[in-house]
Amino acid sequence: MTATPMPTTASPRRKGKTQAASDGAERVELSYTLAELPSAQHRAGLAGLLWLIEWLRQQGSVRGVCQVVSRERSRATLLFDREGLRGLFDELYAASAELKPERQQRKDKKGDLIAPVKTETREKTETDKAGKTKTKSETLYFYPTVIPRVRFLIDLDPQKSEDSLWVKLWRDMLWSILRGVPATRAPYEERAAGETSQDAEDVFDSLLRPPTHALDLSSTLYLGAQACTAENVSFRDRARYQLLLHFWPLIAQIYCPYVLDAQKGEREFVGYAIAIPDVADLQRFLRAWEKMMHDRLPDKVAYRPQGTVIDLAVESALDLADRLHKSIATLEGEKGTRPAILGIEVLHMNKEGNNVRLLSSDRLDPTFGQLREYEQIKRACWDVVFRRQRLLNLIKNRPWYFGFDGLAATLPYKSQFFGSARFRRDAFSHFEQLRKEMNEQEHEAASGSPSREAQDELSVAVYRLARSYVRRKVKSKHGLDWKDSFRNPESMTPEDRRARDAYAEKQEKVASEAFLAVRGRTGTDFVEYFCGSLCSVPQAISEANFQRIGRALRDKDSQAELRILTLLALSAAAYTSLDKKSESRPAADSHS
Repeated sequence: MTATPMPTTASPRRKGKTQAASDGAERVELSYTLAELPSAQHRAGLAGLLWLIEWLRQQGSVRGVCQVVSRERSRATLLFDREGLRGLFDELYAASAELKPERQQRKDKKGDLIAPVKTETREKTETDKAGKTKTKSETLYFYPTVIPRVRFLIDLDPQKSEDSLWVKLWRDMLWSILRGVPATRAPYEERAAGETSQDAEDVFDSLLRPPTHALDLSSTLYLGAQACTAENVSFRDRARYQLLLHFWPLIAQIYCPYVLDAQKGEREFVGYAIAIPDVADLQRFLRAWEKMMHDRLPDKVAYRPQGTVIDLAVESALDLADRLHKSIATLEGEKGTRPAILGIEVLHMNKEGNNVRLLSSDRLDPTFGQLREYEQIKRACWDVVFRRQRLLNLIKNRPWYFGFDGLAATLPYKSQFFGSARFRRDAFSHFEQLRKEMNEQEHEAASGSPSREAQDELSVAVYRLARSYVRRKVKSKHGLDWKDSFRNPESMTPEDRRARDAYAEKQEKVASEAFLAVRGRTGTDFVEYFCGSLCSVPQAISEANFQRIGRALRDKDSQAELRILTLLALSAAAYTSLDKKSESRPAADSHS
């Protein structure tokens, strides 16, 4: 990146020296190249700066000199004077002071109560678990609160509303993470109070210094920065680079990880996942990003936009990449899905007390195959445990069944994993989809289509074996047969319904016994049980599948994979559509 002050007259520039225009005003020209910028936050900041300048121009709100001289795919040149930069910062950090209700009185640093501007008592109606309605009085305390205006984000909102969930989410993240420490909110507070802020003046003065002039870098501008590292090395950044860091929050997408407490079986929001696109093409990216922002939906989960609720923080990279690719495809057609980004960085941040902590950081460059599978997982998986593990395996490029044995050993048996009707339904759906694809491939084998992966062939073979075992055991132990009429509840007679209920009960019991037996065995103990019990009933198995399972039983590494697949196949074999909970998504499901 080069940054040199420039005159507005026809006189030649003197590189590295400040020159005044004919009217005495100082101006600075900044030229950026994406490849020269040190991080994804800087590159996203350049995209945000370009977009905000263009938005101000469309609104007719440009003050002084604040313009994009040129913009290409990987570089841009901008021109500012002092008043132009001040107007840009005044828009970026615009805020107002409003009275907001709070349920508890504020306290000062000494712990003394702060008197509110006003109080208000409201009647609140609550319904308990028994269905009884109670009315309670609630006292609200009103205090002046600084609210960022963010007119530019409201203009991008599908509802164009200041009370939009998307706008509220951005403000909540800003006040919790980027400006989580009250002392860092000065730019907003000064403008809310009608005072003149010095921030734009300081930035412009630093831009007039030599191009190598560096400033201390704070975590307010650059997430993850520290005053000093453990080796006592300070975080510093060139002033011309640091300017860009004011604008990346406009571009970043905010997500809400909905974390499951495995022991309680409850979910709660934990912090924010901030997905920062690493821009590779300024023009294509900004077109796709703006369309993506306008295409957001108003649906909600709890008090958050549904489109932001995710199971894993790193899932935000998949979701953002998927939305960007769809926008590019819509704007430019199928040939337009070439990448506008190099990857996506994800920072999972959470405010704990007065400290803002970085819980995790990841970088992902999703492939087209990953995005396609991600769409399938969102559409097909209803159980949070099943979906979360599938997403982890997808992100880490592992087999789809990897890690389920650990979940089977640690999760409560009756409420999660096998005991969850939705988990059994998801396992059943996935095996059935694999089986369907396998059958289609067998019919198309003559056309020379590529063969399935070995792990999918083994998955289907184990599923067929487990399903056959459960059905034959129900027949031999309880004298009950599966009937095709069970598949169509609408045409069943009362007698058929009773027979189906009895069959479903015994089916789950047989599968449960086998599941617990497999879960408690590993190594040679598992092999003995697999051969002595699951294979004890007649199996209509092909020679290829027989050899495939035999090889897996003999190989120590493959035994572990076979055990995981057996646990999942038995869960699928216990599935029945009689359980209404398995046939409907949870109301607060981010992927519904």
